[in-house]
Amino acid sequence: MNRLTLPILAVFALVAAPAIHAEDERILEIRAKYNQTENAKLSQRTIKLDDGPETAELVKSYDANGILVKMAFTSGSDHGFGTEYYYVDRGNLYFVFQTQGSWRFDPNGPEGTTIDTSMERRVYYAKEQVIRHLLKEASSRNPEAVAGLLKKAENKNVSNAEAEAILLSNAKRLLLVDTQKELENFLYQE
Repeated sequence: MNRLTLPILAVFALVAAPAIHAEDERILEIRAKYNQTENAKLSQRTIKLDDGPETAELVKSYDANGILVKMAFTSGSDHGFGTEYYYVDRGNLYFVFQTQGSWRFDPNGPEGTTIDTSMERRVYYAKEQVIRHLLKEASSRNPEAVAGLLKKAENKNVSNAEAEAILLSNAKRLLLVDTQKELENFLYQE
């Protein structure tokens, strides 16, 4: 280690520490809002769409003052399903919890063998900017094992600008959905 390494590391620590602390504070604030929403008595409005091979459901949850605080969008087809939970504060997205499950035929197994996959994504937002993105996944040839494997899987800090932008866009679009026709338009709009 040369003479400059230690001072450079010290400067980095001084510069990075406040940013890391600020991120942690924002995550704690988001978790507090999330817990408040999850523990509140909420009223709900459900919009369903069953269009043959694809189904969708949007559940909008409102606090005691009639303010939208959460949206749960579930959709599925023959090979997969998913649910996205959007948490909003005065129309601003602050957290998304997304689950997805799918199956595909195993190209290396006997005919008819499948591989099931489950995924969980947690994205924390502040003023439409991502401050943390966690992802965990699990796959198995044994469908009953996937849930247990996912539970044991480690959350990994990731960056996926495309997924983050899609979730933010979906949240904004779902805020405007109030009818079955609007849900259909949301589902099939590219």
